[in-house]
Amino acid sequence: MCHYKSSLSLNKGDFIRYLGVNFYDEINFDPLSTLSKLRTNVELLISSPHLQADQKYNIINTSICPSLIYPFQTVPPKKNSNKFIVDADIMIRGVLKEILQLPNDLPTDMLYTDTKFKGLGLFCSAWELHLQNINACKILLKSNNSFLHATRKLSQEITSSLTALNITESANILDKYGTVDTRKVRQVLREKAFENWSQKKHKGKGVLLYQQYTPANKWIRNHKSLSCSEWREAIKMNANVSAVRSVPGRSSGSNLCRRCDREVETLAHVLGACPHGELLRNTRHHTVRSIIATALRNKGYSVYEEVHGISSEGSNRRIDIIAFKPPSLEGYIIDPTVRFESHEHQPEEVHEKKRNIYMNLPSVFIRTNTIWNPSSLRD
Repeated sequence: MCHYKSSLSLNKGDFIRYLGVNFYDEINFDPLSTLSKLRTNVELLISSPHLQADQKYNIINTSICPSLIYPFQTVPPKKNSNKFIVDADIMIRGVLKEILQLPNDLPTDMLYTDTKFKGLGLFCSAWELHLQNINACKILLKSNNSFLHATRKLSQEITSSLTALNITESANILDKYGTVDTRKVRQVLREKAFENWSQKKHKGKGVLLYQQYTPANKWIRNHKSLSCSEWREAIKMNANVSAVRSVPGRSSGSNLCRRCDREVETLAHVLGACPHGELLRNTRHHTVRSIIATALRNKGYSVYEEVHGISSEGSNRRIDIIAFKPPSLEGYIIDPTVRFESHEHQPEEVHEKKRNIYMNLPSVFIRTNTIWNPSSLRD
């Protein structure tokens, strides 16, 4: 038997070319080429006249950004420079803001927050770099290759990736087999981004309330009832970065309301207090009230709208909706007015305030002039 020993030795950076393919002595990654391809793709997306803003937003997350996952899966984290990761995230955030016409001071945490909390659920390279490394290590741990386990400390790599993400290994990130589930880790990271967003004094005001009823937040991804411009403005309102004078950088002069010139022009004032929009607010209120009343009637309730009552002080009050199911004498008082979100305990405070108003009415007159005692009504 003959034995042949190759005299070929490779230095760092050298390669063998075989059948038109370059084989290096180590994994090679070109961050400049990857960023150039990413830039070309996003520029084509931005300049496309055939797609609406929401379609471009979905394409970024579903098609363009995932093109970075393959390099993250095949190249160890130490081969990806921090500058490449930072540049990629800056480019992706800038493209999204340009497409949706969002201001530069929009909180970064809102971009990465899950859509169920009214965030934009944007792809984050800094997260995916370590998450994909965890996935790769999990697959390699299942192999029976003793040489692989002798040359790489896979469990330590997983722990290092979690440490880089500032995640402690706990039960809420493990799957049923007791291993790290990257989907759960990603969800924890998005929840942390939501917490950071909600803690901002101005741009996170009332954000904690977005988690109370998540089905109402579906319009972030599906805005069938809104035009593109209305959808973009609603996104700005979520983070309180709309073009009102109270927001820094939105006015060079006075911060008083440009319409009534009485109070500071905050988003809450424009939407709920300014006399200039009173007719629009009333119309919106009546429309919502009619929708709720119609839904209750379809459920078999007897519904009365704009019911007059007399307070203990003798003043007239109006109840938006009273609903009951005959022959029961118990009914429900429904007040569809919604306050501008300000703090976590606002719903309880508003509920108690409205309850005290209606419970202080000694009598309520329905269209048939029947007198009801509010103590028999439920709020």
